[in-house]
Amino acid sequence: MKYGKKDLDSYTNKGSNKVIRSFASLLIVEKVLFKVLGVLSKKFYKLGILCSKRWHI
Repeated sequence: MKYGKKDLDSYTNKGSNKVIRSFASLLIVEKVLFKVLGVLSKKFYKLGILCSKRWHI
């Protein structure tokens, strides 16, 4: 089978786009996870302080 230059270019572009997309989605997921973890840790930290104060009193 013969591949024209156009076909080859479109194929490589599709491949690189897939890689870039998956990488970008991974980065987005990571950012979201870090935000969620940050919020949760802050909430747990506040809860921990409240609990420790209650226990001390």
